[in-house]
Amino acid sequence: MGANDEIFPEAGAHAYRDDLPDAEINILDTGRFALEDHAEVVAQHIARFTARLWARARGDPRRAAAAGAAARRASARLRLPECRADRPLRPVVNRSPLRSLPTFRRRR
Repeated sequence: MGANDEIFPEAGAHAYRDDLPDAEINILDTGRFALEDHAEVVAQHIARFTARLWARARGDPRRAAAAGAAARRASARLRLPECRADRPLRPVVNRSPLRSLPTFRRRR
């Protein structure tokens, strides 16, 4: 989350910590759009977090530390594609998600 987010302030993130003491909170020096401003940093945090979760699920704390180190090495090599403002965005399929769900189709 961004430290300067006007909609979801930093205090809100710390409130989550009160309810979920094991939650991992990373405050970045950015505003509302942390993912857009710091995509590589956010991706690195996600890679480390998921590596620790998988390792913990397997029950070996040494593996958790090794997985965290491997995730850090992998995320250090991560390179996201550059945004090309000179070419238009691909069109988005104009389709309601409700049409693709069988439950909603039956109700109509």
